[in-house]
This record gives sequence, C-alpha cells and structure tokens, in this order.
Amino acid sequence: MAEVVSDKQANEAFRAANDDSDSSFALREAHHRMANTLALLAGALRRDLSGVADPGVRTILRRHERRIVDFGNLHRYFSLSPGMGLIAVEDYVRPLCEGLVGAVLAPLGIRCEAFIGEGALSGDRCESIGLIIAELVTNAAKHAFPNGAGGTVRIDLFERMDVWHCVVSDDGAGRCGGVAGTGSRILDMLARALNGRIEFRSAPSGTVVALEFPS
Repeated sequence: MAEVVSDKQANEAFRAANDDSDSSFALREAHHRMANTLALLAGALRRDLSGVADPGVRTILRRHERRIVDFGNLHRYFSLSPGMGLIAVEDYVRPLCEGLVGAVLAPLGIRCEAFIGEGALSGDRCESIGLIIAELVTNAAKHAFPNGAGGTVRIDLFERMDVWHCVVSDDGAGRCGGVAGTGSRILDMLARALNGRIEFRSAPSGTVVALEFPS
C-alpha cells in the first residue's frame, strides 16, 4: 500500500535534504512519497465518482481527478534520478515544462512559453535546474495573476560564453520583494549547489527571476 506523507513529513524531508550529504536522494524520496499520496487521492476521487449520476458533477470531478494525476506525475518526475552522466538540457527540461503546464498553469488559464537552448549538463545539475524552474513557475502561478487574470509565464534556458542563464518571467501584476519563506531557502540551496546566483526584478508589467551559473 502506498505511504501517505503529511506536510510535516515533507518539511522534515526537506530539512534532512539540507543537512544530508546525499541531498538529492532525500529530495527524490520526498517527491516519491508525495506522488504516492496523490495517487491515493486520485483513486479515492475515482471511487466517489462512480456513485455520482449528475453529468455536470461528474465532469467537474473528472477535471479535478485529472489535475491530481498531473500533480502526481510531476512529483513522480522529480522522484526519478536523472543519472550521473551528461544530459541534453532540452531532453530534461522540456518534459518538465509540459508537466508544469498540465498540473499548475493550464488549469489557471496561464500560458507557458519555453525556449531551451542546446547544450548538456550533468544529471545532478539538471535536477537542480528543474527544481528551480518548478519553484519559480509555481510561485508565478500563485502570485502573478490575481483574480484569475491569466497571462503568460516564459522560461528561457541557454548557455552563453561559458555561463548558463535560466530566466523565468511573467507578464503579471508584479510583486514587492523576492520569493519568501521556504521557497527562498529552496532557491538559495539549489543556486549554491550550482555555484550560481539568483536575481529578482519586479515591476507593474511583470516579474523576472534570473539564475546564472558557470558551465
């Protein structure tokens, strides 16, 4: 039977990831447990759906079940080790962007544009970049488009003069300050793992978060 993970357990797994020398394994395990939890939730919703006769209600329940499944697939993506060899960044980041669209952006009416350059990085660096992109996209979905305004989130990842650039931007309302709380700690940890730095810029026309790290 799949193990259900609570918010407290997920936070403890994250703290362990900060302290454990094998932090990637700890993070993957946390995502694996969350994927199992969401699979159980989708199954429970499917069982409840079988007893509902109203077509309109069934349509709504199916839509929510689909989103739960999409979130589970996203967490399962992060639970898989990318391996230790070199990986084409396009092959790693593109499926992640598609997962974020299905689970996070599309249900809120937010479009996604992704421009991924050529090049390859080690599996652990791709994993760190993927987690950064997921955190920034999720943060934009939560804060950039109040009242269901909709808009566009853009992801740019490319190498120039031996420096990789990862930029996540939106055309939303803009915000004061950077990413707060646990999200900020996650981003700082992942940027340090890449020997990189993150800059945050926000204006009424939108927000840009830029990561730079050496090739």
